Amino acid sequence: MGQGFYLYTGKIGFLQSWRELGEMGLILLGNFLGTLLAALLCRAAALNLSSAALCSAKLEQTWGMTLVRSMLCGVLMFLAIDNYRKTKAWFFVALPVVIFILSGFEHSIAKLFYFCLDGIVTPERILYLLWNIVGNGMGALLFARAQNFLFSKKGT
Repeated sequence: MGQGFYLYTGKIGFLQSWRELGEMGLILLGNFLGTLLAALLCRAAALNLSSAALCSAKLEQTWGMTLVRSMLCGVLMFLAIDNYRKTKAWFFVALPVVIFILSGFEHSIAKLFYFCLDGIVTPERILYLLWNIVGNGMGALLFARAQNFLFSKKGT
C-alpha cells in the first residue's frame, strides 16, 4: 500500500491517456521538490558529496547519447515496476536499478538530485534535465506499448 507519492520514472510508462499528463507534471514537481530538499539537507549536514564532476561529465555528452541512455533507463524502470506489480518480488525492482547504474544510463530524477546538490542553475543544465525526462518517458512508453502490442491476447 503506497502513500500516493510517485517517482516520474516509475509512473510514466503506465500513462493511459493524454489527460494524465497533468498528473505527470505534478509528479515531476514533487520529484523536484523532494530532490531539492534532500540536496539542501545533504549540504546543510556538510556531507562530502561531490557532484560537480558528475554534472560536468553529463553535460559533455551529445544530445543523442543522452537521449538513448535516458530511453534505456526508462525501459528498465518500466520493467522494474511492471514486473514487481505482477510478482511482488523485490528482485525485479533491484535488478533493473543495478543494471541502469552499472550501465551508465540516465535516470532523470537521480540527475535532478545531483544537479540540485551541485547548486548551479544554467539554461544548459535545465535543457539537459528536460531532455533526460523526455528520454525516460519515451523509453518507458515505447517499451510498454510494444509489450502490449506483442503480448496482447486479442484474437486468441
